[in-house]
Amino acid sequence: MHVLVHAATAVPFLLLGHPWGALGCVAPDVGWLRHECRLVSGGWRPDLYLGTLQESDLALYRFTHSLFLVVAVSFVSMSFALGMLVHILLDLPSHGGVCSHKPLWPLQWVWPKKLRMKGHQW
Repeated sequence: MHVLVHAATAVPFLLLGHPWGALGCVAPDVGWLRHECRLVSGGWRPDLYLGTLQESDLALYRFTHSLFLVVAVSFVSMSFALGMLVHILLDLPSHGGVCSHKPLWPLQWVWPKKLRMKGHQW
């Protein structure tokens, strides 16, 4: 899902006075930030860059998109955890290829291909 969509999902949290929930809506993508910087600074085509990634390169990304992390965070801030959950639920059907979500990471179960939107690779 595009970062602007995630930012838009933060607006209701802000309007309801839950800034931590708003932050949670964009926080899971901190695990992708390093790759985004490499993509932009290196002038990579996204499909070529994604082809260079190994599963070990995606560990932080997988961790920040894990429902286990959401559960752990909920003990500290339910609002932040709900924002993260919104983010992850939007990403599940919209990411494919190497970026297919493993919402139960570190377990290796992958969100089923048949439930993903057509044409999306990340």
